[in-house]
Amino acid sequence: MCVEQRGFLPEDPMKKRYVAAFIVFTVISGLVFVGCGEDREDRKDIAGSWILYSVTAVVDGEEATAGPGVVSGTMFLGSNGSNWNLTITSPYLDEILMGSGQSWSVDGNILTLRSDSEPVSFPYFLDGDILTFTFMEDGDSVTYGWYRDSPSVLF
Repeated sequence: MCVEQRGFLPEDPMKKRYVAAFIVFTVISGLVFVGCGEDREDRKDIAGSWILYSVTAVVDGEEATAGPGVVSGTMFLGSNGSNWNLTITSPYLDEILMGSGQSWSVDGNILTLRSDSEPVSFPYFLDGDILTFTFMEDGDSVTYGWYRDSPSVLF
């Protein structure tokens, strides 16, 4: 089954490239974040292993959602704001998106991931074992939905 049949990418080849490039750019640019005044309880709530179940892109007002079979990924947030890593793959992208860093933090509903690159922050929402966060740029957005791989027993 091809991507177009799932409704993930537009049929226009230029828009298709733009959507794929936008997703790649937002993941890469969002891998580094800065925060202060972090709350240990907030960190404890989101620490652990996460599995990607959904990516929704809104580009030029058009929404496209991809789920299992089209996109997959894992994310790990170490205990007490220590290391993190993230991997996203798709048979429709030419590369595997990966990132990692030495620390992460939260400040209210802002998640910050730090690596050797310049920090970038983004809002997140946690509802039980479901974590979502959205990258926004120039009116376009990509929202990632994650579910907890297993209950956190890191603390």
